Formats: sequence, structure tokens, C-alpha cells
Amino acid sequence: MKCLVLEPFQTKRGEIPAGQVINLSKEAAVRLINEGEVEPLDRVAVKVYSRILDAYLWVVQDEADREALKASEGVSGAIYTADEVSMLHSQKPSPEVLRRVHEVKQLFPGSIVREVKRKGAA
Repeated sequence: MKCLVLEPFQTKRGEIPAGQVINLSKEAAVRLINEGEVEPLDRVAVKVYSRILDAYLWVVQDEADREALKASEGVSGAIYTADEVSMLHSQKPSPEVLRRVHEVKQLFPGSIVREVKRKGAA
């Protein structure tokens, strides 16, 4: 996977400077992306199985990646952006709420989660 180095980091072969473009295995790329060391230059889509939803879903970086994945042949199921996943994680909705959100995303492909409010919240 082709990635842009955001923060310099050390390897067995020496330091990789910020700004350099490098090719990484998917496993190494995921680890370094999670650590904020690199960012992918290729479009990335990750298929995830959710036990809570008992279903597969796709996670992409942004809206452009969502549209690219929707246009791909053979891709079905709900597609979430990284921002949607982050927002849902931070709000810690109940499993029932997550299932309802997922149902909506399946019924309305391309729908976007902007906010989740608890009942009675203003």
C-alpha cells in the first residue's frame, strides 16, 4: 500500500523522513496509520464484520471513497466513513440504536450519519 509519511519513524534500515512516499504491506500500513505516522495515498476500504449488527459493513476514509466504493461492482452493504465510525464510537449508542442506524444506511445507500441523540435530548 502506498503511503505518505507524516511523522519520521525508525526502521531496521534507518529513519524514514516525513514527506516521503513509501510502499508498505497492508498490516504495516494499518499499524502506522493507526499510530498517525503515515496516511494512505491509495483509496482504502475495509470490510468489517460486526457482532452487534450480525452483518458486514464497509469503512472508508471519506465521502469520495464512499462514492468510489459505491460505484464498484460487487460491493453491497452499508458504507460508513471513518468520521461516522468515530462519532458513533464517541457517543456510545446502545446496540439497538446501532442496529437502527445500520438499517437506515442499508435502506438508503449513501446516507450519512450526522448525529445520534438520546430520546428526550434537545
